Amino acid sequence: MKTYRRPTNPTSILADQNARAIATELLSNRRQEKSGDTIRFLKDKRDNHPSLVVVVNGRDCGIWYEHREGGYHDDSQCAGGRMVSFVMRFGSMDREPAHQWIRERFANQKVNLFNFQYEPTADELNEAEKKQKRFVNLLKQSSAIKGTISEQYLRDERNITPANDFPTSLRHSTYNRQDENGNWHQYPALLGLALNAEGDVYCVHLVPLNNDGKKTGKTEFRTYKPGAAKGTAVILRKPISGVLVIAEGLETALSVWSVVPEVGVMAVGSKENLKFAPIPPNVKILVFAQDNDRDSDDGGKRSEHTYKIAAEHFNKSLSSATVIPLDDGEDWNDVLQRDPNEVRDAFLSMLCLFIMD
Repeated sequence: MKTYRRPTNPTSILADQNARAIATELLSNRRQEKSGDTIRFLKDKRDNHPSLVVVVNGRDCGIWYEHREGGYHDDSQCAGGRMVSFVMRFGSMDREPAHQWIRERFANQKVNLFNFQYEPTADELNEAEKKQKRFVNLLKQSSAIKGTISEQYLRDERNITPANDFPTSLRHSTYNRQDENGNWHQYPALLGLALNAEGDVYCVHLVPLNNDGKKTGKTEFRTYKPGAAKGTAVILRKPISGVLVIAEGLETALSVWSVVPEVGVMAVGSKENLKFAPIPPNVKILVFAQDNDRDSDDGGKRSEHTYKIAAEHFNKSLSSATVIPLDDGEDWNDVLQRDPNEVRDAFLSMLCLFIMD
């Protein structure tokens, strides 16, 4: 069984303590087999779900994982985690609604949410120190992207061709990855330096590349310490005339940045981080550059729901709007590669609506 970091968030602690109640409620339609400290929820042939194991007692209480032939540790495709992720997956919720769901059910438990003290083990402290050193070295070894594979990737693969230099918040570096034989190799990477509200770099958006300047996987997030990505953003251009465009992905944000110089632009990295974006005090209008896609982890709900939550969060003090590509499955970089003027016209048209109001 994989090991998962012990929770320090009070709601996550509540969830793990109540693993049995949560699992039996959300999987009430599954047959169960109890064995020692675990409950196995048997495979449902009707919807082709694999069997699941939930640890409900002991030191690993709160861990869940898929159970397949050959053992979980032999199958890297098996899902697993702690109970907050269980609620998100099997309750079809985003993170914030999942936390709310947990708090509502177990609020009467005598858990001191304000004075909880967690003492990390020596191994956890050692691993945290190593992670911080790796993060610092990643930044130290980085360089400006001009003339690098990172610039080649943006220009050739993404059609992002600014008249002037790229923002200084973009860097070129390398990262290490193991192959199937356990050997380590070094590859190029595009970095986006994500700042928090205080202007500190505690998170990096790492775009993995190969030596031909092509992206080889999903953008990764390297942080100085756990939870440091929350409330950070890669600032591509500061707000202009009080207008700021917010996007999830770095490439989406750069697509707007390259053809709409009249606005500020930032990339927050994920839908969950949208409403925690470090908005400067001089911003009056927020425009969300949304992808026209479907979330893979929320039961197929369109991502408009997440953007709506973020917009409502800021609407108390700011005007906000969302701009979405017309075609299903497209993001703004797809549109840019087809017709840069289409990107520019979409965002300027939205700004004209604010001016008319």
